[in-house]
Amino acid sequence: MSAQCVASAWTLPSSANSSNNVNIPSYFSSNNVSIGTARMSVAITRYGNARLDIQRLFNGHLDQLGINIGHDEEGDTNSYNNRIETQITFSTSVSDLKFRINDIDDQDVVTVKAFDQNNSPINLTAANATLFSPTDITRSGNTFYGGSDDTSNTRGSVNINYNGLRVSRIVFEYHDTDDGGTYTVAGFSGAATQLTATNDTFSGTAGTASTTTSILANDNICGVAATSGNSVFAVGTLPTGVTVNPNGTLSIGTNAVAGNYVVNYQLCDSASSSNCKSATITINIAACAAGTTAPIIRAATNYTVSNSAYNIPCGATTANISGLTASNKPTPSTITLTWHTATPATTANKITNVTALTGTTKYFAAFFDSASNCYSPTKEIVVYAAICAKDDNFTSTPITYGVETTLPNIFANDTYNGPAVSLPLSNVGLKRVLWVDMNAQVSTSNGTLKILPSTPVGIYTYTYSITDLDTDGVEDSNISYATVTFRVVPDSDGDGINDDLDVDDDNDGILDTVECSNTVADMFNVFQAGGFIDLAPSDFDLDLNAKNQNVSKDVSSKFGYPANSGAIIVSITNASVHPTKDNWWTKNGEKPSVWNITGNLTAFALLSQNNEYLGNDSKSIFGYSGPLTAITGPAGFENQTPVAGQWGVMETAVEKTLSRLNATPQLGNWRYADLNFGSKSFGFSTTTATGDPTYVVRIYLECDSDRDGIPNRLDLDSDADGCADAFEGGAAINRLQLVTAGGMLSGGSTNVNKNLCASTTCVSTTGTNRGLPQFATPIPSGYINTTGQSLGDSQNAAVVGCYCVQPPSAGTPVITKVGISVQQKQAGWPENIPNGHIALESKEKGLVITRVPHVSFVPKTTDSIASPVAGMLVYDVEDKCVKLFNGANWNCIKRSCNDPAEITTPSIN
Repeated sequence: MSAQCVASAWTLPSSANSSNNVNIPSYFSSNNVSIGTARMSVAITRYGNARLDIQRLFNGHLDQLGINIGHDEEGDTNSYNNRIETQITFSTSVSDLKFRINDIDDQDVVTVKAFDQNNSPINLTAANATLFSPTDITRSGNTFYGGSDDTSNTRGSVNINYNGLRVSRIVFEYHDTDDGGTYTVAGFSGAATQLTATNDTFSGTAGTASTTTSILANDNICGVAATSGNSVFAVGTLPTGVTVNPNGTLSIGTNAVAGNYVVNYQLCDSASSSNCKSATITINIAACAAGTTAPIIRAATNYTVSNSAYNIPCGATTANISGLTASNKPTPSTITLTWHTATPATTANKITNVTALTGTTKYFAAFFDSASNCYSPTKEIVVYAAICAKDDNFTSTPITYGVETTLPNIFANDTYNGPAVSLPLSNVGLKRVLWVDMNAQVSTSNGTLKILPSTPVGIYTYTYSITDLDTDGVEDSNISYATVTFRVVPDSDGDGINDDLDVDDDNDGILDTVECSNTVADMFNVFQAGGFIDLAPSDFDLDLNAKNQNVSKDVSSKFGYPANSGAIIVSITNASVHPTKDNWWTKNGEKPSVWNITGNLTAFALLSQNNEYLGNDSKSIFGYSGPLTAITGPAGFENQTPVAGQWGVMETAVEKTLSRLNATPQLGNWRYADLNFGSKSFGFSTTTATGDPTYVVRIYLECDSDRDGIPNRLDLDSDADGCADAFEGGAAINRLQLVTAGGMLSGGSTNVNKNLCASTTCVSTTGTNRGLPQFATPIPSGYINTTGQSLGDSQNAAVVGCYCVQPPSAGTPVITKVGISVQQKQAGWPENIPNGHIALESKEKGLVITRVPHVSFVPKTTDSIASPVAGMLVYDVEDKCVKLFNGANWNCIKRSCNDPAEITTPSIN
C-alpha cells in the first residue's frame, strides 16, 4: 500500500469511555468517527421480537473500547428472525480493514457480512478470521457461535481482517439463544481510499487529427493509477472539435479551432460517488500554417476541374499527378501539397509516389505544414481509368450507293485501362452522340458498322462515345469521343462499278482522265495560270483564334457557280484559326483537322504545311479517302527529303510526316496533292509545341466545259451542243451502237441521254480498264477496248457532230399565210412556202435582231442582259450566233436532227 493510503485506527473522541447506553448512530455522526478520511456511519435495525436494550461504548472486555450491542434477560432475541443488525458504512472504501469482535459467549451468535467498493459481498475465508487459542467459539462460514459459559477473555474473541481488499460497508447480525447477552466490536483500523487528481496539459494542431494520453494517467487512487475501472470522471465543456473517450483520452479532430482552453474535470472513487477530487485540463491547439481550407486544384492536362477528375491519358495505364498544383497554396516555404489514400490526411495514409497511381480510385489532396506536422482539410479527386476512343476513317474503302456494306469493328482501336475494349461491350457503354441510325448501324456484339443501301451519296462523319461503366465514376464523366467517317460513292453510269473504281464514269468510251486530265503537271499549269483558289477560315465565317470548330459550307459561288448549288461542299472537323491571321492553324497534341469535300464536282486539292520548323517538331498530312501525290518538283517546290540527323520522313498509305530531328529551326517544304476524282477526305496535324503553325488548302475544280455544274466525266453532252459525247468522240461510233444511258447520268444543260453501255455486261470488270465499255469484233475504228476513244469534238461546242438530212414528211403541208417583201409580188407567194409562219423576202435587206456583246451559257450578273426572261432571242457578238434563253441557259440555235429515234432532241431545230 502506498504512503497515500496509510492504515490508521478509528478516531473516537478523546472523551470516549465506557458509558451507559448512548445512541450509537447519533454519536458516530455527531463526533465524525472515521478511519482516516472514511467517515463511519452506523445504523441499527431490529427484526422480529428482538429487543435492543444495550447500545453503548464499552471497554469491559479486554479493556478494548468498542461498540457494545445487546439485550437484557427479558428480551426475546433468540433466533435469526429475532435479530439485531448493526451496519457500519464508510464514506469511502477502506483498504485492509481490521477489527475484533469480543464477548461472543453464552450462546451468542454473530454473523459478519462485508461488501467491497462495488457493493459486492466479500467471502470471509479462514485467512480473514483468526480465533484465539484456546477458544470457546465455533465458526461456520461467516457466523460465529459462542460457548455455553460466560467469559471476558480472548476465549470469546475473534480478529477479522480484509487484507488486500477494499470494504465499503460491514453488517453484524446478532441473536442469542440465552435470556440476555451482548457482543462488542472494537479496534477498527485500515487505510481509507484517497484520490489524487493532477492537472493535465495537452497540445494539438488545428486541422490535424490527434489523440492525447488519458487524463487519468497522472491520477491515482491509493497510489494506484486511476483507470476507468476504479474511478469515475466527468469533464466540463470541451472546445469545438475535441471529445473525451471512455478511457480518458481526448480526440482532437480536424475541425478543432486554434486557441488555448482550460476545462475542469472531476475524479471520483468508483465505490463512492462522494469521494471526489477536481483538476483542470489545459488544451493548447496551435494554428496550422497549412490552413483550414482544402486545396483548390488547378485545371491541367488530363485534369478536369468541374468534376474533380484526372483521366489517365491514352496509351498509359497509370496516372502521374505530380504536376497538379493548387491555386490557394499558403505562402510559407514549409507548406507542400501532399496526396493521401483517405481523409483526413495523415502521415500514415500519405502517398509517397504519385507518378503511377491506378485508375478508378479516389485520392485526397491536402496541404502539409512540416513545421507543425499538420495537414489542411482534404480535396477529393477521382483518377479514372484510361478510356480511349480513337477515330476511324473508312473513306479509303468506298461504299457503293444502293449496296449494303459492312465495315470493320469500330472498337478495334479503342482501349479501356490499357487493353482493347471487350466485345460484346461490357466494361464500357456506347452512346451515339451525333449519329443517324437509318444510315449506319453499329453492332455492340462485334463492333461492325453496317451501312444501309438507302444511305445517300456523300461523306459522313458520325460521333460516338464510350463511357466508363465503373460505379466509382460519375456518369459520363470518364468518357471518350471518337468519329467514324465513311464515304458512299455513286455508280453514276449504273454498270455495277462505283465511280472510284470506274475509269469511265459516264460510259461514253472516253476515259475520265482524258475528259479531264488530273496529273501534277496539269495542277502546276493551273497554279501558274492563277487558277487555284485558297479556302480561308473567313470563307466559313470563322473568327480569328477560333478553336476546334466543326463547320460545313457550300462554296460553289467562289468557283463561279450559283450559290448553294451543290457544286462544292466543304466540311471541316476540329478546325482552328490562327490567333492573328486568316489562316488555318493546328497545335501540338490536338487531333487532326479533317476536311471532307463533296459536291457535284471534284475539287483537286494542293495540301501545304507551313514550311517553318522550329526544331524537334513534325508536321503531318493525311489522305484518308485515297492516295496522295508528293510534290517532287519543280525546283524550289519539291518536298524535303530525309537528311541524317536533320530531317526524318515517315510515309504510309494514309499519313505523310516530316520531322525536324534537331533543335535548330529550319525551312522545309511539305506538300501533297489529292488529284483523285470524286469526294475526298484529308487532314492536318503537327507536334509543334511553340509558335503558330499554319497550313493551306488550295483547290481547283475538274473540267466542266459547258459550266452546267456537271463535270465532263459525268456529262453525256460536255459541250452542250446537243450531241452525245459518245458520238462526238474520236472513234467512228455508229448511231445504232448508242443506247439510252443508265444510272443517274444526264446531258446537263441538254436532254442528251445516250452513251455506249447501260448494264453490267458491256464493260470491263477487271484490270486497268475497269468500267470501260467493250466492243465485240468488229471494233469501231478509233476505239480500243483497253483505252477507249479520244476526245474528238465532244468538248468543242463549235462542232456539232449530229447534223443529219431527213426526207420531207409525206402529206399536205401547212401554207405560210403572212409575207413581207420588198420585191415584186409573185403569184402564189407566200402560200407556196410550206410550213412557215412569216415569210421575209428581200435581195438587199436583212433581218436584224437585238445584238449584244455577250451572254453566258449560265447567266451572270456581268452579262449584257443581267435579268434574262425565257424566250428572249439575241445575237451574241462574241460567240457569233443567235441565242435563245430557255429559262436556264443561253443556247446557240443549231441545226440538228428532228427524229426522236436519233441521238438528240435539240433545243431549236
